[in-house]
Amino acid sequence: MKRMILLRHAKSSWAQPALNDFERPLNKRGKRDAPIMGMRLKRQKKLPDKIVSSPAKRAISTAGIIAKQLDIPKSAIRKEPGIYDASAIELLAIIRNWQNAWETVLMVGHMPGIADLAWLLVENEVGPVPTCSVLEIELEINHWSDARPGCGRLACVMTPKESAG
Repeated sequence: MKRMILLRHAKSSWAQPALNDFERPLNKRGKRDAPIMGMRLKRQKKLPDKIVSSPAKRAISTAGIIAKQLDIPKSAIRKEPGIYDASAIELLAIIRNWQNAWETVLMVGHMPGIADLAWLLVENEVGPVPTCSVLEIELEINHWSDARPGCGRLACVMTPKESAG
């Protein structure tokens, strides 16, 4: 069995409307939520063998914050350009090329791709996916190349709002 942790990047800033979408940074809430979610992952022992992230500034920043909380060096984060603006089918193609030595992978990406991928893998609606949400999916496969629609089970959903208060 393989395990995938899908993470929608933390809340981004719209303070500079002329800024290219790819370059948008995290805002104050994003910088607050990402470490909280990293601590929750660590506390629940949901530790990835690899972090694979969109290279967009808000996603790679989220990945870096999460990695710090999980005691994973930033150098271990793999930037995957194909994640940015990808459909669920395109994300599935990326997953199929992952190294089989990775049992658990945390993918940091964007909407709607992250939610659509989860839906595709579990063949069921996953509900709302606010920024910095985690969707843990257990995949009934032995090799990433075997990933296909319906091969997963939604094991856990965590949102930053659950941590507040």
